[in-house]
Formats: sequence, structure tokens, C-alpha cells
Amino acid sequence: MAANNDAAVVFRYSLLQDGGGDADQRDAASQHRTALGRAAWLDAFWFPTQQRKHPHYKFQVDDQTTISIAVNSAANNNDTSSTSSKETDWTKLVQSALKKIIVEDLGDLAAQELWENIPTEDSDGRGRNDLEQLEKQLSVKVVFLEKHILLVGAKAKLEKKCLVIRNVLSHYYWRLKGKQINL
Repeated sequence: MAANNDAAVVFRYSLLQDGGGDADQRDAASQHRTALGRAAWLDAFWFPTQQRKHPHYKFQVDDQTTISIAVNSAANNNDTSSTSSKETDWTKLVQSALKKIIVEDLGDLAAQELWENIPTEDSDGRGRNDLEQLEKQLSVKVVFLEKHILLVGAKAKLEKKCLVIRNVLSHYYWRLKGKQINL
């Protein structure tokens, strides 16, 4: 447990811990992308809800060396429950939140280059602002990594509701690379 004047680390959860055992290098990279996608989804949709429910806690994703979630609270908040009990409770909450969330890797689509080519606003509803609005509406996160693009959300939403998001990505990828793809 680390502590400073303002807060003490109460809980740390590695999103890589449930990725599996004997993975080769390619699987390790895939697991890392999955963890990044989960972290982005938690940050966008789960953390704000938890912050409202537990205002004395601070939620953040720390991905400098491993993907993890740090939940901090005031160092002296008069809470008498043990640290191990809190860790068990938070572990269950995080696992429950991620239970129905899947990460779909759309593949190597030159994600950073693609992101730079999507305009902020588009009169046909295909800009970054439109993409962001769709993410909020569907509780789905589009994650642009260095090369890969991830869609993160509930399986049913990814399968049935993300057609517009897929079309926007496909449209700009087609314009960028000059070829048709189906996402």
C-alpha cells in the first residue's frame, strides 16, 4: 500500500490478470490491446457512475507499465473496513462491470492516420463529434491505438447497433487508403 498526504491507494486491479496463461508474443499483444480497450470503456462509462456513487474515491486508469485501475480515497475517511475486504468488494464490482463487455479488434487500420483524417464536424453526420455522440448514446467506446481500432461494449450492441460507427470508420478508411473494407 502506498500513501501520500492526500490519498492512499486502496485498490489496484490489473486488467491483464484475466487474459490467460501460456500466450505467445502475438497473443500477448492482443491481450494488451484488449486491456487498453477495457480500460478506455471503464474510464468513459463505469468510472463516472462510480464517482457519483462514491464521491470520496478517485478513479483512474494507470497504464504506464501495466493496465490497472487505482481507486484512491481520503487517507482518513473514518472507514473501519479492512483493506483486503475493500479489495474483494472492488474486485467483484470491476469484474461485474466487465462481465458483458467485449473488445472487438477491427485490425490494423492505420488508426492514428485515420483519426487525423476524420474531420471534427461533417455535414453528413460522419465527423468526430458525431462519432463521440454515437459512443455516448450506445455506451460503446471506439479506441484508436497506434495502428489498431477497437470497439468496446456489450456484445449485443456491437453486433446490432454499431452499424453507423462501422460505416463512419469504413468511409474514412476507404477515402484514406482508396479501397473498400467491411468492418
